Amino acid sequence: MNKMILKGAMLLAAVAATSCQSENEPIPAPKTGDAISFRIQGSRPSTYTLPTVKDEIDGFVVNGRVDEAGSLTRVLFDRKSIVRDAITGNFVYAPTVYFPTEATNAIFTAFSPIHAPVTNVGSDYIITDGLTSTIDAGDNVISYTVPSPGSDPKGVAQQDLLVACDSMSNLSSTVAFTFKHALSRVLVSVKNKTADPLIITKLCLVNLATEGTLDLDANTWTGGNGSSDIIDINDSYFTTPASTTEYKVLWGLTGAQTDTMYWLIPESGVAVTADDSYHAIVSEEQAMLVLPQITKLTTAGFSAASDFHLLIGYRLSNLINEEKIAFADINSLTETDKGLVFEMGKQYNLRLVFNAGGGSGGGSNPGISFTVDVDNWEDPATAEGEIQ
Repeated sequence: MNKMILKGAMLLAAVAATSCQSENEPIPAPKTGDAISFRIQGSRPSTYTLPTVKDEIDGFVVNGRVDEAGSLTRVLFDRKSIVRDAITGNFVYAPTVYFPTEATNAIFTAFSPIHAPVTNVGSDYIITDGLTSTIDAGDNVISYTVPSPGSDPKGVAQQDLLVACDSMSNLSSTVAFTFKHALSRVLVSVKNKTADPLIITKLCLVNLATEGTLDLDANTWTGGNGSSDIIDINDSYFTTPASTTEYKVLWGLTGAQTDTMYWLIPESGVAVTADDSYHAIVSEEQAMLVLPQITKLTTAGFSAASDFHLLIGYRLSNLINEEKIAFADINSLTETDKGLVFEMGKQYNLRLVFNAGGGSGGGSNPGISFTVDVDNWEDPATAEGEIQ
């Protein structure tokens, strides 16, 4: 995770750096308390390989409000862009905003990068009138569409999305912003145990939703620590979920689970040497970012038309074929019509083994059998998949 600090300090007024301010943003509070400034601390998360890290964050969009007459109704930041100064490395904005001395509580939300494809930002991620005193008040909701890498010939359409929320009651102390990775990451690796070179020619994730909304300051999910008073995106994971409601998904789906996310594979394919090792089909920087969600797996029998699956095309000896591979829940939950769950901020490695044999794995070619595992890198576990 990446930790960001909002701190009462002085650095901001002299720097008129590039910033974006909505036209309806209220006039900053009088200079009665500490000025609000921004800096980042933290290190690369141990469970991630190539996500955004603190030194790569150039800016973020923030909402902030403090209490007035017993409720969090005084707006300090309304969709304000905070940017890193190229010379000092500090995060700057103008004009300077101060904590009112009479305020006793505050809440801040943010997302990064500033240019993230967040939609409906004018109506959803906005501070409105009539807020209540509860910390999940307001409309700090982002709408997001995850692009497919294949939608950009250069393969750079995807990017890490970071979100943060923090509330505080001591406005003279440091306010800590810990950014969370809002999406899930997926890699695919293959072990070729046949006698022949294997060429992977196609790789797709099929039947996923790519559009959803995330409420950055909600506290409606009781997380892994058993508490209901922690903002959802800051809450911990269940080590072993007992039901799909205990998965830290948090996103609400606004699109149907019918989209296909496809990797850019070279025209010549990706060769997998015949040995006893797993080989990554795509590099770590090409990991697929997907919207956290509970995928569908029809209990009565796999349906390629509606169920989530990995579509893999390959050449092996004289065979040219495609396989549709479905995945069960990683914790062996067997809820009706529910399959693999992608949790917010976690990574998954979908592992396949190509075996020479009698097709016991369910492949359409009698000379090949498969085994399938899913690795959850945050909370390591495996689960058998099904080859259809």
